[in-house]
Amino acid sequence: MKDLRVDEMVYDWNTVERAVPRARNLTFFDETLRDGIQNPSVVDPPIEDKVRILHLMDDLGLHHVDIGLPGAGRRAREAVYELAREIRDAKLTIKAACAARTVEADIRPIVEIAQQVGVPIEVMTFVGSSPIRWYAEDWDFELIQKRS
Repeated sequence: MKDLRVDEMVYDWNTVERAVPRARNLTFFDETLRDGIQNPSVVDPPIEDKVRILHLMDDLGLHHVDIGLPGAGRRAREAVYELAREIRDAKLTIKAACAARTVEADIRPIVEIAQQVGVPIEVMTFVGSSPIRWYAEDWDFELIQKRS
């Protein structure tokens, strides 16, 4: 693996590389219920708190919400099920999405929950492929390509 410089591993969101035309129609996608709790110093809130946050997101007019990664385990799957059910039963306008790695074990629970609850859930797959991850895990391009 080649030696990577810090500027190749960490993207500086504060830099302006090019002019971006002003968007006329914005949509908002929130990952608070998933990525917002992926911090070692934060406690995964109980489902009652997640439901309350979901309603607040809907009240704010957010368009889409990542309701979790059910392939991560039983607790995550149960939370995703409850949040999808809440979207259905409360007739919320916010649309559900779930994170998944590009493996069947992550995608299958999303499809099953969507079918059980009767709510469409967008599957948002990802491959942990940032240069810093390559470096930390000692991965190479062929592995990332295979996983993709």
